[in-house]
Amino acid sequence: MFKYLRLVFLMGVFILWEYFAWMVPYSRHPERYPLAVRYQRARKLILRLVRACRIDFHIENQDLVKPGEIYFFVGNHLSFFDAIMLVALNEKPVMFVGKIESRKYPFVGRVFRAISGEFIERDNLKQELKVARKVETSLSKKEYSWYIYPEGTRNKDAYAPMLPFKPGTFRIPFNTRTPIVPFASFGSFRPLSLKMNWKRFPIQVRYLQPIPYEEIKDLNTHQIAEMVYSRLQPAVDALRTKDVDYVAEITLGKSRQKPKTNRK
Repeated sequence: MFKYLRLVFLMGVFILWEYFAWMVPYSRHPERYPLAVRYQRARKLILRLVRACRIDFHIENQDLVKPGEIYFFVGNHLSFFDAIMLVALNEKPVMFVGKIESRKYPFVGRVFRAISGEFIERDNLKQELKVARKVETSLSKKEYSWYIYPEGTRNKDAYAPMLPFKPGTFRIPFNTRTPIVPFASFGSFRPLSLKMNWKRFPIQVRYLQPIPYEEIKDLNTHQIAEMVYSRLQPAVDALRTKDVDYVAEITLGKSRQKPKTNRK
């Protein structure tokens, strides 16, 4: 509880001001404001929240993502904090696809709508196809890169294997010939947990080698999903192993062997 009281003290008035100053108008009528303006306003708030939550990002292989290129990012999903994390890590506008329930989150949902994120309503095929067409159009025009979580929902057990990937997710990069970039993350479930009031909260993100269209052109969506899953799961497992040392350093003031990270 002390953690939330601290956040309210540090961020409460500021978030309330930002809520009425831009979150509400941007989310209600995003078409009236340039995306670059909306995104940078949202990112500024999120970076302030990241500092207030005492988060340390440990990023690996970000140099694999070439500036100016358009990608279809797919990653494991552990917390509703994941999308906030990705805005903090991307200076230029990127777009997201999330589940329809995200719209109800007081802060995340409003910010998500303000930057024109798309929401999928599970078990509504017509609506899912509508969102997929929007994403395909954006990628075909090479407007923005998109992030999506192919598990379809967050994994409530951070130490369990990833949930099965939904094959339909990969029809989008296949149809648009967009390179797929798998990314693994770990630690995003902790910053807002009532059970943990640490001095710092490590969050790791590791980008994997982009998968070009040429590598998937002869595969169906089930095979593509299996390929990406088989590459991403070992990366998630590796981050869990590193996490032991980060946690030991924070909670015990020591580390068995400090892991090397490539900060970009």
